[in-house]
Amino acid sequence: MPDTEHLCTDFDPPLDIGINAAVLALREHGVDTFESCEGGAGHAYPEPTVRFHGDTPEGFRALAAAMKEGLPVAELRRVWPILDEEPTGPWWEITFARVPSILANTQQQLIKTEAMIAREERALAECPEARDAIVPSIASLVKIKRQLEEQFCWQGAGLSVCDHSGYA
Repeated sequence: MPDTEHLCTDFDPPLDIGINAAVLALREHGVDTFESCEGGAGHAYPEPTVRFHGDTPEGFRALAAAMKEGLPVAELRRVWPILDEEPTGPWWEITFARVPSILANTQQQLIKTEAMIAREERALAECPEARDAIVPSIASLVKIKRQLEEQFCWQGAGLSVCDHSGYA
């Protein structure tokens, strides 16, 4: 069963669709993220940004994780924001390029989500008595998959949509 902590619908507020692949990838590698934004007009940041906690080595570990996942890293920053005339932090920010590789990231997250759905469907086949626990998990994953498919299509790519309507 997937770790529901990593499902973008479990975040409050929900993750921006344009940054969820980066947040989920970093969290899969144990990075303690606490804020993210897909960036752009109407957003808190001009570029896709993830903030995370950690001491000096954590920034480089997160950078390595992002690069290993093929994310389009633009910058890694150690920041001390000034609030009420006092420095706060420090914490880390990692930013990502807004290039066609964002399409690849969405596709990569879609592939991961499809693999999670397949794993859950296998678990259901092997253990039908766990249906009440597994079917809601599959339904959540299918919802995420549909969001990713929409994002992928908006970014200019065509793809075929698998029918998982039995779980919705």
